[in-house]
Amino acid sequence: MTNNSQVVDQLRSDGFVIIKDFISESICERLESSLESMLEQDNRIESRDERDFYMVHNPMLRNPDFYDVFRKSILTDILTEMLGQSFILYAYTTSSMPVSGSNWSRRIHVDCPRLIPNYLTNMNVFIPLSRISEYNGGIELLPKSQWDESTPSEKTFETERIVPEIDAGGLLIFYSRLWHSGGFNNSQNARHAITLNFCRSYMRQRFDYPRMISAEHLQDLDPTQRQILGFNVRVPTSLEEYYLPESQRLYKANQG
Repeated sequence: MTNNSQVVDQLRSDGFVIIKDFISESICERLESSLESMLEQDNRIESRDERDFYMVHNPMLRNPDFYDVFRKSILTDILTEMLGQSFILYAYTTSSMPVSGSNWSRRIHVDCPRLIPNYLTNMNVFIPLSRISEYNGGIELLPKSQWDESTPSEKTFETERIVPEIDAGGLLIFYSRLWHSGGFNNSQNARHAITLNFCRSYMRQRFDYPRMISAEHLQDLDPTQRQILGFNVRVPTSLEEYYLPESQRLYKANQG
């Protein structure tokens, strides 16, 4: 059993934490197979920006099995502690490292442009769908760098970085301001992972998820999942919507 208090303490200290067995191997295999099909379809699109190669935006809209990660209370409990109980999803993507290659993440970077001293706005979640290591394109992290304003030098990053080995279905949570880089896949198999970014409820999402989610998928979402996807922070589109009775409003009170 994971002690959430210890997890949060380590997260605040090091800027990241790893939790084992977040989702099962059977779920990983199912998601990995689906993701490979999506990548095959997307790579046929000639107009795609090269930064999007080997990455899929919003996989849950194409396969509802990708909503499974929102059903895990350990994740929502930690994110609530870090971002407040009304936190929402900023972006849901995937990250795959092709055989003998990498993707746009292969650079020293952070995933949040804002630096507000001692105030957290975003958290990253990384879930490998197969075991990852430095050899097959693992994620490279610079511990305790979440409050560093300047990009570390390549020498500093190379010397002080760590590349954790994480089994399929493990959970890596880290500050979006933690300096990190994608690795390089030297293996003979593609490396696939789920990547999510969560933010404060008053911030804008990358996509308008409430408008994008189909009615069919919506009926299977519970109140927590709807909150995460932004259904409680929608903006009224007319005065009629603004003045609806509270129980009928698209936006909800006390959302941060």
